[in-house]
Amino acid sequence: MSTFIIDGTIEDAVVARRNAKVAVFKTVTFAKRDGSKQTVEKAVVAGAMIDEIKVGNTGRYYWIKAFDFGGFHGLRKDDGTAIQAFPAETNLKLFLVFGVLTFAANVGWIVLAGKISWLAALVTLACIAGYVMTRNTRSEAHAHFSAEV
Repeated sequence: MSTFIIDGTIEDAVVARRNAKVAVFKTVTFAKRDGSKQTVEKAVVAGAMIDEIKVGNTGRYYWIKAFDFGGFHGLRKDDGTAIQAFPAETNLKLFLVFGVLTFAANVGWIVLAGKISWLAALVTLACIAGYVMTRNTRSEAHAHFSAEV
């Protein structure tokens, strides 16, 4: 997992898709305070952060890159307003639900057929790993944002 901060003004933000809870931006281009420009691609944004990714907004944008997504998890505006929203809460829920379902399917398979389903076992283990990694990434994102008070 990697994190960094972009301190500047949004010059361009191209939305790839959006719903009420999550938006994916094709590109977001910043004019940084040091005069340089930086563009990030495939930025996932959630919650209150969605409406803050728009042309003209200025502040410190907190970026996180995990194994399956990259996105903005926090913003400190110039007026002092702080906003934080982890962009992969849905992933946590999916890992949990699919992990429980495949575990239950495997238990049912053991009871009915008397043998283990290796596919269900592997999917369960993958879900556990994904859940733990995403939860740890969320904790690191929160620590990254909180350290900049």
